[in-house]
Amino acid sequence: MQMKREKHEKEIGRIINDAIIYLAILAGFSLIIYCVTKNADASELPDRILQIVGDSCIYLLGLVGIFEFCYDNNLNFFVPSRYRRHKDEDLRNKAREAFMDYFDSEKEFIEKTVDARTEHILSILGLTSDDLKTLQAAALRAQVAPLTDIASCRNKMRNILFNSNVIFDLSQTGDYHPDEDVKYYLRTHDLLYKRTTRDDIVKVMATFIKQTLHDKEFDLIMVPHSSNLYLGDGVSHIMHKPMIKMIPPGTADYLPFRFENDIPKPRDGKSIRVIVIHDVLFSGKQIIDSINTLMETKERLVIEGVFCLVRRTVKERNIQEIKDNCKCEVYPLLELSEDDIRKELEAKGRA
Repeated sequence: MQMKREKHEKEIGRIINDAIIYLAILAGFSLIIYCVTKNADASELPDRILQIVGDSCIYLLGLVGIFEFCYDNNLNFFVPSRYRRHKDEDLRNKAREAFMDYFDSEKEFIEKTVDARTEHILSILGLTSDDLKTLQAAALRAQVAPLTDIASCRNKMRNILFNSNVIFDLSQTGDYHPDEDVKYYLRTHDLLYKRTTRDDIVKVMATFIKQTLHDKEFDLIMVPHSSNLYLGDGVSHIMHKPMIKMIPPGTADYLPFRFENDIPKPRDGKSIRVIVIHDVLFSGKQIIDSINTLMETKERLVIEGVFCLVRRTVKERNIQEIKDNCKCEVYPLLELSEDDIRKELEAKGRA
């Protein structure tokens, strides 16, 4: 209500201000006519009319100059509101035109810079623009490829992995890895932090699990400690199954959730069927630790299988150690040796 009254008062003030200005202008014209026609006879009338027109033009030009001066110096009381709106609109149009001219020039400069940088990077990698188009086409095919069986899941995951800049040669970067046999580091968490690639990966993983289990039912998804939560959470949403995430040892509570709230109760006295979802299987130690801790609870649990995006074959016995310790099968979506990664990168000119 207060704002409405203030707006109304402001509008009344604008009308009064305009009325005063227009009356002053009219008075000026009246004064010109009076001074020119004073003591004039009928024979002088045509000349006096021309004089009135000339004086009026000079008067109008003077008014415009006064309005311009007052507008530039923010003396708005002496400027009609219509004139102010016209000037404001004119300034906005000029600013818009200047911005568009600047934007067009900057856009052209950026496009040239991007093209130059792209050519420079391609030359470093030993690639041509045609090679880049081939890689882009392969990435697009990977995006739209239908997931019909395990082979299509593996092909799509391979395309996503090797068409993204997430594989690093540690011998070139100078980074350290505890295992001296490891030359390539797979930073899959970068893919899972990006919404576009994460959505593709969780769909691939969910389809891979369904195809591997042959639609066999399970009750719960468990994500090991230090594994990527986004992967398990995405699959959990797609497959409409509850999920728990283990946390590293040494914390106050090994599990972040209370079992009675998050682990479903057995139906008809049967055991709760659990699948484990992991990103990159290297040594398998965190999977073994997480499963053993989970099995120490009073719940009746059965591990139906361990599913991982990538199994690194540097540790040849990682799958066997999980089988021996946890009595469950391991299903890797991809199995990659150092040689496999090197050959794939060489084929793409990135080795």
